Amino acid sequence: MNLKNKTILITGGTKGIGKSTCTDLAKQGSNIIILARTQSDLQKVKKELSIFSNISTFQCDLTSQSNIKKVFKKIKLKFNQIDVLINNAGAAYIGTAEQMSLSNWNLIINTNLTSVFLCCKEIIPIMKKQKNGYIINIVSNSGRNGAANFSAYCASKFGQLGFAQSLFHELHPFGIKVVSICPGGVDTEMWKNVKNDPKIVPKKDKALKPKHVSDFINFILTHDEILFKDPVILPSSLYY
Repeated sequence: MNLKNKTILITGGTKGIGKSTCTDLAKQGSNIIILARTQSDLQKVKKELSIFSNISTFQCDLTSQSNIKKVFKKIKLKFNQIDVLINNAGAAYIGTAEQMSLSNWNLIINTNLTSVFLCCKEIIPIMKKQKNGYIINIVSNSGRNGAANFSAYCASKFGQLGFAQSLFHELHPFGIKVVSICPGGVDTEMWKNVKNDPKIVPKKDKALKPKHVSDFINFILTHDEILFKDPVILPSSLYY
């Protein structure tokens, strides 16, 4: 796929993997739509990237179905076509299942899993009408292997991977590709708000960088001839 003038929507696009991906795609002339929670972060990224391409930003609480529907209604009015959806927004919580509150559990599940379902529900009819499109899900190796004190995050990522694999089979007949990327530990700001657990939190000198993941997203989108049926595993150096 030639990415120039393609319209790409990414959730959680103001930091980490999301920002790196937006930057890479903007430099290739894609029309970028960014959804994120914090307006000031959206304004900052838009200012930085508008020199490269057309950047549209929408403040969105991805844990709220009504907010998602409201934002996508605006997006559909502005854009006739959406070529790529990248489900990237994520949150983490470290603590035992016994100690975890229901509100913490719901926050992780809603942010990492339910938001993916809701965004896909909005985008699938558009892509079916186009008879093409990409849905790329940034999952995690925590969606393949459980870890102590990480049950909510692992549950959300296991669910996200299963959902994406089912979606692959549902949408392939309509010309829509669904790809899951499972990185190992990535050095992002998400971990600043998480208790430092050496068994879970990536070490900077051994973790992947956001650019490693965004480079592979770029590879997927520019190699349309490859069908990524199985999850793509991007392990980092061991940090356990």
